[in-house]
Amino acid sequence: MMRLTQSIRGVTSALLVASSRGLSSAQTISQHTVIIPPENLEAIRNLEPQSLWSQFAAISSIPRPSKKEDAVLSYIKTFAEKRNLSWKQDAVGNLVVFHPGNGNGKSASAVVIQ
Repeated sequence: MMRLTQSIRGVTSALLVASSRGLSSAQTISQHTVIIPPENLEAIRNLEPQSLWSQFAAISSIPRPSKKEDAVLSYIKTFAEKRNLSWKQDAVGNLVVFHPGNGNGKSASAVVIQ
């Protein structure tokens, strides 16, 4: 197996190439490593901005059945903390990450992505 690494805005991305398993990617944020399946990589191959879609592929690759979202919540909290972004979580597990606006966006309403 050959290991290639690159950095995308503070997120270490490692490409793992194995002859019998095809191409997959592993993204590591702090102690969290997410293996991104080849089909997820293929789905985002030509989408821009790549840094956004890379994170989408990583989050989409974390198993998160109903009531068992701890792994994905931990990944997102760590992602936010590494970027000095604040977050809040309510009693039932909903998580919100805050990113301050700039320019005309400073006074914009919040956007929630589910």
